[in-house]
Amino acid sequence: MAEGTRIWLFTMLVVLQVVTLSAQNTTIVANMSFAGTAVGPGRTIELTLQDSSDKEWGLLIEELQQLRLRLEGKVLDRDVDNSIIATVLDLNDNTPTFIGEPYNQDVIELTPVGSTVFRRLTAEDPDSNENGRVSYQIEGQSEYFEIPLPETGDIVLKQSLDYEGFQPGEKKKYLIPIVAHDLAANENLRMSSTTTVTIIVTDGDDQAVQFLPCIPQGDICGSPLYVSSVMENTEPLNQPLTFDPAPVFAIDLDTDVQGPPGIVYSFLAGSPSDFRDYFYIYRLTGNITLKRQVERVQVEEFIIIVKAEQDDNPLRYATADVKIGVEDDDVNKPYFFISTGEAEFKGYVREFTGQAVIVFKYDESPLLLEVRDDDFTDKVVPKGAIRYELTDTSGRFDITDTGYLLVDANQLDIDIQREYRMTVRAIETTTFQKLSTDDATVVVTVLNGTEDNDINKPYFFISTGESEFKGYVREFTGQAVIVLKYDESPLLLEVRDDDFTDKVVPKGAIRYELTDTSGRFDITDTGYLLVDANQLDMETQREYRMTVRAIETTTFQKLSTDEATVVVTVLNGTDGTPRASKTAEHRRNPGTRSVPTFDNQAFDEVGNGNITNQRQTISTDTDSEYAVPVVERHCIQLESYRCQQNGRQCQDSTLYGETVLS
Repeated sequence: MAEGTRIWLFTMLVVLQVVTLSAQNTTIVANMSFAGTAVGPGRTIELTLQDSSDKEWGLLIEELQQLRLRLEGKVLDRDVDNSIIATVLDLNDNTPTFIGEPYNQDVIELTPVGSTVFRRLTAEDPDSNENGRVSYQIEGQSEYFEIPLPETGDIVLKQSLDYEGFQPGEKKKYLIPIVAHDLAANENLRMSSTTTVTIIVTDGDDQAVQFLPCIPQGDICGSPLYVSSVMENTEPLNQPLTFDPAPVFAIDLDTDVQGPPGIVYSFLAGSPSDFRDYFYIYRLTGNITLKRQVERVQVEEFIIIVKAEQDDNPLRYATADVKIGVEDDDVNKPYFFISTGEAEFKGYVREFTGQAVIVFKYDESPLLLEVRDDDFTDKVVPKGAIRYELTDTSGRFDITDTGYLLVDANQLDIDIQREYRMTVRAIETTTFQKLSTDDATVVVTVLNGTEDNDINKPYFFISTGESEFKGYVREFTGQAVIVLKYDESPLLLEVRDDDFTDKVVPKGAIRYELTDTSGRFDITDTGYLLVDANQLDMETQREYRMTVRAIETTTFQKLSTDEATVVVTVLNGTDGTPRASKTAEHRRNPGTRSVPTFDNQAFDEVGNGNITNQRQTISTDTDSEYAVPVVERHCIQLESYRCQQNGRQCQDSTLYGETVLS
């Protein structure tokens, strides 16, 4: 309420008939009409009489806001004017009230430092004097704004704004908390209120043009290299070339300043110098098309510099390199290459081991979904020339641009799902035909993470049902000869494990230990026996016995099989002449041409009965040399005529032995 003095003037009337009115007080002011409360805990006003003389004549009833005339024992004189002065003191009982909320203001990022960005801050306080004067300040610390003159409330920019400095998706605004308080002499009794001023930062034209995607170069973005290709002698199709890693495209980094088109494109330079005769760039889109056929014998590659600039400010521009190769006809489609020779890509990952875990093969190397293409040198597909499409129904796996599988292993639980199967294909990106591979299957097995749950030990499986692995090898047949079973298939020391699906142990999940006292045999990672057969001689040693065991490589316990015995028999080597069961019977009449006859009943040393018994008739004019044709299925040595022989094998699998009878 306003502080001040209110004066009531009155004339004291002389009433002769009344000697005294000591029992009564006359009300002069029935209701002073002051706002507020005079008594009680919520008291906001205080009414007092100014001095002792006022109190002699006046009686102030605060709770009723009344002023009465005190007449007890008073002598009234009508010739004297008396006045009673009532003084009202102001209490600081009102808070400042902001006018015109909410407070919002757009400020362009190019606004100079020191500029006033907001002037409408107003708060009113109905109290008087210092109690009613208002001062403004920013609550807390502000990096960008200040109020240098607190009683004006003007907000001033103290640091440059940056529209592009906000994070993607972040609202480009600042919320400034403002406190308004009165200036009461006693700071402890000052009253205050708060509000918020919202400064919305708008974009200014202060950024250059940028080609996408951004190639980080320190704190700035560099332009990408756009790569494409055209087939030689291809008729123009009037359609844009496809580029890797993305179409030729640039933006104004001042994204909210310009509307479309905004950016215009042009060729700046290139090689060979006549590149414009072959290619055209669309001014508003940046699309590049082929204008005429190209012959690879004339040019194998075009390098073109593309310029993108603001349509309203040519000084704001950027450049990027475009490389367009000229390719031979795309004859071959790409294909997946599985180094293990299997029909599926196989790998494993351990549960609960991280968010972006690479899938490994069982030899502990990363699982690479390798793609080859016979159109390229050494069949190696250049980086970026293909893209992968992975079909994963679980949604947990992803594939990198280079063909490696990633998974959030923290979401894998071997007790819920032990194996994941998915398909993948690769598609050419830099050719017109965009040929793709056939779909390949990828099988990923989940292994235990921090704790092993390896319940079953691996074991050898002998398909013949025997207690030993048995096979054979022929002497003098090479340096790295694989041992065969007697059904002519390679001898595989097969290992199984009931911990795996279908008991099949993944490739690389075990390693072999072979105990061979002769030192001539070795075992591959996949369980096949190799030997230097040139060091074997059946006359010296016809049979080799050795032991083998397999040990797990991908488990914590590293369980192993029991030892198994391997028996390898050495058979005759390269000449392959079948042995005959009888010696030739030679009868001749002196002086005549004789025809010796003998029963050439050959047998297969392997014992599989594949040699056809034959009756041979030999005609000669001497008894010393004969030409003996023997037709056979396998190369097995003939050595039962007590003769010397030199053999040669014909295309019709007929072996001719030059024999000399003793």
